[in-house]
Amino acid sequence: MNENLLALKPYLESIRKHCNHLSKEELLDIILGLSKEIPAKKRIEYLEKISRLSQKQITVVRNEDILQQIEALKEDIKERMVSIEDGSYYDDYDGWDNYDEEPDPISDEQKEELEEFFEDAANLFLSGQLDLAREVYDALFNLLDCPYEEAEYYSPHISDYSLDVELREARARYCRCVYETTSTEQRVQSILDAMKIEVPLSEHRFDIYENNHPMLLDVMNSKPGELAEWETFLVEWKGALAKENSDRANLLLLEAVYLLEGRDGVNSLVRTWGARQPRGYLFLIQLLVSEKDWQLVASVADEALLVLPYGHFRALAAEELKHAGEMKGMSKLVLKGKREIFFSLPDDRHLLQLIEEAESQNDRASELEKTIKFLSAKEREEKTLLIKALLMAGRIENAFEKAKKSK
Repeated sequence: MNENLLALKPYLESIRKHCNHLSKEELLDIILGLSKEIPAKKRIEYLEKISRLSQKQITVVRNEDILQQIEALKEDIKERMVSIEDGSYYDDYDGWDNYDEEPDPISDEQKEELEEFFEDAANLFLSGQLDLAREVYDALFNLLDCPYEEAEYYSPHISDYSLDVELREARARYCRCVYETTSTEQRVQSILDAMKIEVPLSEHRFDIYENNHPMLLDVMNSKPGELAEWETFLVEWKGALAKENSDRANLLLLEAVYLLEGRDGVNSLVRTWGARQPRGYLFLIQLLVSEKDWQLVASVADEALLVLPYGHFRALAAEELKHAGEMKGMSKLVLKGKREIFFSLPDDRHLLQLIEEAESQNDRASELEKTIKFLSAKEREEKTLLIKALLMAGRIENAFEKAKKSK
């Protein structure tokens, strides 16, 4: 998951490790210390949680009520969206004079209600009521992810990021519910559906940890305890993903290969894909970064630069080459990384960063010549940058000629 977040399983394992050697008095001191940090307005709620946990009570929630309330909320949102679309929404506001500002898909009250339902689902999940949690999560994600064609002309278009909910974790918990409440025969297909392998990924960044859809390890780490029939599932999971062709399915396949075959398996798959799936190289590079193997990071990033087409993914590989150079104290790698970032995504900012680095290494003239040569081959697309590079190199007459021809 996001490096700033910690999944429940490793989180609880870390706490257990810290607490194992403590005495009862020491644990009590820690609890009291943490209790002092609770804001005054949340102390009653905190005490109720302590009381419930100390009595080992399991909160029982009537799912029928929650599901009916979620359906009612969905109808409320639909009514709001329809009124916005047909204009009747504005009739309720006397003196409305800001028609250029599109109203939010849901009101603040509806947003708060939706967030509370996610909290209900989390409580069911954490108390071990996975069948019930699955039903509630299913209803919630059907509301959030409702396709336009299945919703008549209602489509909520509620951004994941507009909710005060860790939706990546919520989706991981939902998938864990699906895994544990589905028969062996249906499990792989059910998880394929729950993991939303058709969801598009960013074309501008490697978003393995930067979106709200979990990887399989997120599902595994969403609660303590091992997953039943894990090894068998993993083999079948890999086989099912290999038959799919979406970018997200390929990303999940890389993870499955890593879990089954380690880095060697990922290496082999990445070379098989080549430029066809640039995320393969970025996945492999991230593995090496996590192992702090900077020599191999530089080597694989270098290889990626030869294989990948110019664009955002190639720039990300160049960024990792620069990073490896910084970690190894190799200034030439840093310079090459900045050069290849600029070549991948030519713009003013990257040009300035490249030339500043070249100046710091007393290599400005040589680097400007490489830049001019590169831009000359792309003169039609990058004429303005070429003129700027010529001026930086002091080749004013050449810059003037290029500027004159561009008019």
